[in-house]
Amino acid sequence: MATEEDVKNLTLQGLSGLIPDSTYRTKKEKTNQVVVEDSATTEDLYQKVSELINKPKDTIRIWQGRFLKPVPYQVIPCNTNRASKYCNNYYKSSGVFVQLKDPSEQLLVPNSHIIIFVKFFISLPNSSSKSS
Repeated sequence: MATEEDVKNLTLQGLSGLIPDSTYRTKKEKTNQVVVEDSATTEDLYQKVSELINKPKDTIRIWQGRFLKPVPYQVIPCNTNRASKYCNNYYKSSGVFVQLKDPSEQLLVPNSHIIIFVKFFISLPNSSSKSS
């Protein structure tokens, strides 16, 4: 699971992408995994994630990732569908991206909309190269 906070931290460390690399991930792996039963619903998944990140369930949007990576491409609905429907069948797991949202926003993104994720990089001046 990757969050907006992960993206910020990666950027501050000068690392590219939305996906935490294996070095970053191993530091957070134990706290960043959500395990649900085979019979769990996506509503159960939302509840577990909201408890893990300490945010109300109606303020998060969980995006399904591809190939165990949390590159967001589809919002997982919060309903009675089985959560396993959104997992990779071979690995029985999936990378997800957790987005914070306003409670008044719709959970699902209408098909008539497109979402573009943009991550900006800026070069920060090196603190050791101060001009006198």
